[in-house]
Amino acid sequence: MQQRPLTLTVLAAAAGVEGLAFLAAAVGIAVTALRNGLTGPEEVSNAQGFILELVIFTVFGLGLLLCARGWWRAQRWARSIHVLGQLLILVVSVASLGAIEPTQQVLAWVATVIAGGTLVLALTPAVTRSIVQPD
Repeated sequence: MQQRPLTLTVLAAAAGVEGLAFLAAAVGIAVTALRNGLTGPEEVSNAQGFILELVIFTVFGLGLLLCARGWWRAQRWARSIHVLGQLLILVVSVASLGAIEPTQQVLAWVATVIAGGTLVLALTPAVTRSIVQPD
């Protein structure tokens, strides 16, 4: 039995952490809404917006956890989910790099580095060989 490639282990771990972060964000959004009610601009602070936000974060979280499982098992389909997820994370994280609050800036940088790094890693020839010709 051959050892799992380090690249797939890193990709599985990153996707798993991102998936858990999305699910934790969904829980945080729900808890905040329950404690404080729907706050903010009227355009986004309504029941439909709240439910949509919860659904989006939950679906992304579960999708990335599924992706992590796919990477762990060296399944080809994991790459497409991973690439899509990282591109969407980059859209939000790069836009947040100029945030005023230092915590938001740090989180934006961490998300950008992880998403960008794993996006590049997912497209390397070593990963392609690992998922096209698993042992």
